[in-house]
Amino acid sequence: ARLAGGSSGGSAAAVAAGQVPIALGSDTNGSIRVPASLCGVYGLKPTFGLVPTDGVLAMSPSMDHVGPISASSAEAAITLDVISGRTGPHSAAWLLGQPLTGLRIAYGRDWFANDPQCDPAVREAMDMAASTLSELGAVVERVSLPDYPQIEVAAAAAQHDRALHARS
Repeated sequence: ARLAGGSSGGSAAAVAAGQVPIALGSDTNGSIRVPASLCGVYGLKPTFGLVPTDGVLAMSPSMDHVGPISASSAEAAITLDVISGRTGPHSAAWLLGQPLTGLRIAYGRDWFANDPQCDPAVREAMDMAASTLSELGAVVERVSLPDYPQIEVAAAAAQHDRALHARS
């Protein structure tokens, strides 16, 4: 009767159960963020290319990400610093104590909110978060996102087709 959600659901469930303080997940189309949400923990899909994907079985190399799942946003930020190798004023941990003035945040509301299955409360929460971040000094830029599900399927099919033929 329960679902941990997505391919990183075990990682999110382990953090939620207190079995581990942090875990890593892989995310192509929500597999960090969805399990984190369903398990009540924090999940972070980093900017593409920030964290190396060496050793990760690729689903869609142009869209795969590795990121932290943790019990707090601060732990996620510190873990991101470690796995990305970032330090100093560009690190997430350093930024936690800084004002958001000038920080640019892309806001792809339409990609989610235009989905007929999107709950109105989700739309409201997204708009509230964008407004709050803007009030705190961030520059929130509304962006239009491409149709990721179609891109993901094409990239994944090409990736696994190459692997299948390499083994034949």
